[in-house]
Amino acid sequence: MLVLLQAENEVAALSRKLSLLEDDYEKSQANLKTANDRVHELTISADESERSVTSSRHAVMRYLKLFMVSFSADCCMANS
Repeated sequence: MLVLLQAENEVAALSRKLSLLEDDYEKSQANLKTANDRVHELTISADESERSVTSSRHAVMRYLKLFMVSFSADCCMANS
């Protein structure tokens, strides 16, 4: 009878441990989903920032080319 009681107590303890592990697993899954969602958001934001920087860089290059053309034309006129 004592062995049976010890076995029941051990099963109860193991069941409690299993329940706690399942709770930890569910919390970990939720945290992982939150982290993955955040990484996804940050990836999208980084992509948008990169596109913005590229667009700005192209605009600056266009303005520089226009300035250089205008400056060259002014210099040619001044030398004439």
